[in-house]
Amino acid sequence: HVQFNQPRLALAADAPYTLEFDARSDAPGTLDVNIGMAYDPWENLGFQATVSLDRDWKHFTFPSVMLARGDDNARLNFSGLGLTARTVWIAGVSLGPGGAVGLRPGERLGEPGIGLFTSSGGDGRTREGRRDWFSFLLETEGRYWQTMRDFITHELKARPLLIGTIVGTSTPGLQAAFDAVDSHAYWNHPSFPHRAWDPDDWFVLNTAMVNHPLSSTLADLFVKRVKGKPHCLTEYNHAFPNVYEAEAFPLVALYAGLQDWDVVVPFAYSHRLRDWDTRHPVNFFDVDQNPLKLASFVPAALAFRRGDVRPALRELSAALDRKKEEELLPDAPAWRLVDGGSAGLDPAQGFIHRLSIDPGAAGNTEVAAGEADRERLVFTSDTGQLVWDASLPGRGLVTADTPRTKMAVGFSGGRTVDLGGVVIATKQTALSGFAFLAVSVTEGDSFAEARRLVITALGAQENTSTVWYRYPRTRIDFPPAAGEPVTLGNNYGRAPSRVEGIEAAVTLPYPARRLQVWALDALGRRTSEIKTAETKDGALLRIGPHYQAVWYEVEVRE
Repeated sequence: HVQFNQPRLALAADAPYTLEFDARSDAPGTLDVNIGMAYDPWENLGFQATVSLDRDWKHFTFPSVMLARGDDNARLNFSGLGLTARTVWIAGVSLGPGGAVGLRPGERLGEPGIGLFTSSGGDGRTREGRRDWFSFLLETEGRYWQTMRDFITHELKARPLLIGTIVGTSTPGLQAAFDAVDSHAYWNHPSFPHRAWDPDDWFVLNTAMVNHPLSSTLADLFVKRVKGKPHCLTEYNHAFPNVYEAEAFPLVALYAGLQDWDVVVPFAYSHRLRDWDTRHPVNFFDVDQNPLKLASFVPAALAFRRGDVRPALRELSAALDRKKEEELLPDAPAWRLVDGGSAGLDPAQGFIHRLSIDPGAAGNTEVAAGEADRERLVFTSDTGQLVWDASLPGRGLVTADTPRTKMAVGFSGGRTVDLGGVVIATKQTALSGFAFLAVSVTEGDSFAEARRLVITALGAQENTSTVWYRYPRTRIDFPPAAGEPVTLGNNYGRAPSRVEGIEAAVTLPYPARRLQVWALDALGRRTSEIKTAETKDGALLRIGPHYQAVWYEVEVRE
């Protein structure tokens, strides 16, 4: 965060300014320049640019700096100076009124040679010019999608369900022309500080999403559904080796049900063309050799595909017509062009109600005031089935109480969770109490009528002989601390995966005499039989690491 700036500048909105400066660096690198508030919350006022520096002096000029907002205490800020060890020289800085408006010298409409316009405004274009440019892009992209759709349906005479691309890299209005609308998301996607997809130089931020609802992938996804269209999530994952990865698919399954999404696809089964039986995870995303994710699929898929979580009773919809999209696009970042959030929806409401974008409507968004408790971080769905409680720092917990699925996802260690007759008391775990426990009816329409249940209990996993590092190369012990940027380099350890056995007491709403319980091996075969004890609340069974199991089968007899 090394910066060099000049505050106390009085600047007006939508008036042209010219910015000039000279700069050089004793090592190749970049320099960021922007104009923003000189006070908290330090927001950008509508101009930012990045320039490349080397040993030679360069002159930079931006002849048409146009601010979206004016301010009496603005600052011109040079930043990014501390990204590498270097000396940077900046000279001849000038910011004054006046500048070029319209096309640049030599540019003519209808002829080749018009340079690109950027959303940052760092290209020296006027705000009006950028609006025209993005309107042109929107129209051109729309013609592309229409042409491709018509080719498939009219010329090829095919009748598949058609999806264009994801909301974020295109707009909801354009994608609403297709049969369904798509989205993608990854919690703590791998970062590559120096070279994209470098297999040795990377890190994954080791945080549990259950502790961060407002910045979660789900909060981002809530504002991407188009009203009246099937919604698909065709890429989703929490990147290995994040040690909290057992939360990934249970959480998305629960809230996909609340939002009434139609498709959830993990990315990916496998990228590998050989080594099919590695018996341990070998990259960020493949699930075929990941025991935690494979085991979590059973309760997650049951809950989602059966509709165990009812869709939210209330739907909040944001108006986002073509005109509004054109207004918002010039200031939109890549990968998040426009969505319901930019149209006024509060993503926090998605933990309570269904959210959607209405691309055919113009007007204001309905707001359910006071329901999304952003301060306390406790969100209860309007159906009452889901509760996301992140009120205790570092101890987030999501619970699901439905007629056929009961789940506790997060830091349940040391707590007793009552889920409508199913009571789960989890002991401490390898991850400071983090675990995923689910009780799922597999035969029967409810717990009252159940003939068979599956209990899933997941925690941490580690490949044999894994060497853990805090990025870039500080050796650390397992498990890494929450918030650590962790890396394994190009050495993922070896088989077999070592999976934590969760110790917990589970009370089921049946007389103990009616139950027969078994621990299951990795293929779902019965191993040890587990005795249950009669209590005033039902049958108590105790699971733990000595059973060497992540699944347990419960048969309910007449």
